[in-house]
Amino acid sequence: MSFSVPLSDDHETLRALTVLYAEDDPDIRQQLSLFLQRRVGRLLTAPNGHEGLKLFRDRRPDLVITDILMPGMDGLEMGRAMRETEPDLPIIVTTAHNDEAFFLRSIELGVDRYVLKPTRMPVLEEALLHCARSLWRRREVERYNRFLGQLMDLNPNLMAVVSEHQVEYLNRAFLDFLGFTSLEAFRDTRPGSSDLLITLDGVAYSLLRDGHGIIHLLHQKETLPVVYLAIPGPPAALRSRPGEDRARPFSVTFTALPGSGRHLFAFSDITRIEHERQDLRERVFTDPLTGACNRVRLHGLLNAETHRSRRHGHPLGVIMVDIDHFKRINDRYGYEAGDEILRIFSRVLSHNLRATEIVARWGGEEFLVVVPDGDLEGCRLLAEKLRGLVRDARFPQGERLTASFGVARFGEQDTLGTLAERAERAMLQAKESGRDRVVCL
Repeated sequence: MSFSVPLSDDHETLRALTVLYAEDDPDIRQQLSLFLQRRVGRLLTAPNGHEGLKLFRDRRPDLVITDILMPGMDGLEMGRAMRETEPDLPIIVTTAHNDEAFFLRSIELGVDRYVLKPTRMPVLEEALLHCARSLWRRREVERYNRFLGQLMDLNPNLMAVVSEHQVEYLNRAFLDFLGFTSLEAFRDTRPGSSDLLITLDGVAYSLLRDGHGIIHLLHQKETLPVVYLAIPGPPAALRSRPGEDRARPFSVTFTALPGSGRHLFAFSDITRIEHERQDLRERVFTDPLTGACNRVRLHGLLNAETHRSRRHGHPLGVIMVDIDHFKRINDRYGYEAGDEILRIFSRVLSHNLRATEIVARWGGEEFLVVVPDGDLEGCRLLAEKLRGLVRDARFPQGERLTASFGVARFGEQDTLGTLAERAERAMLQAKESGRDRVVCL
């Protein structure tokens, strides 16, 4: 195999070729051999298909010229055997026969050029040049892809080349991440390569099937997009903790490669950065004592839920909760014991809510529970449930606590302020009427 650098002219292009020429007629073989020897770099000749196939396997020429009708193994049989080893091998067929069956077999084999005998040298030379130029272009692409692959294998980021039909390339880091030794092993294990999944904005996409849609979404991002890739591992039942997160965050960039529909995706692991961001978010939006939401996050959540309620007509309820006689606990046991009681009280509330329901520390010993899709009766029932759980809970110092609950439903004329004010007024009525009870307004 000869090509390694671009060739400057037709003469140089042909001189770089090693050509195998198979022809059983000695006169024709001698005549064309003289012509070819003056043009190509190296010429191998064979008197029949069997000898031609042996030379091919020993010397691996760049291009094959063959007659069709030869004793023992004809040119098309020889070409088919060669193509089993090298599917892209250029083949030029020469023949004096116009038999339709030969043409059909030639088409089936996918020969590159068909030259009729008696052979006109300019026609043969044009066929040689055509095949040589195509061969050079293909090898340049292959050489470029190998070089690109070597560069990508040195890159610690996860890199994938994806076309409309398959995942064409995964670099070493990506294969290691997925737990495969080679791209072939990945394709064999995952037929169609259709389960190379990423999660973007909470929605799962196939990098293969949804490639164009993903690129469109990434183009719309004003900041560097963050996606999640699933971390291969045991099924959920075998993980060390129920619900253990098996996805890792990556920033993603992409670029179009030469060739229709081919894109290079590069994923940079930002797990540490994302953890730091989440930790910062927790510190900013979480009450440091109880672990419940603080007022800042609560305001954002309530604002989003009230907009959703107005837009879609869904009900929204809130529950204001205050621990009864909490000052007496601080006076009797001190503030450290009081803080521990607040932490336990917060857990009693939060551990008995649905995933969509949020508990926030309103201030002191007061908490606010946000109940999306909660009508007044549903919120009342939830408050009664929480009231019983608080009364039955065990707190430090052997204390048995109660709490008063005020329930309010968001109305069309409400603001965040009027909604919270009505829930607080209901809670104060619960205290004034004897504590340890639920009042709805």
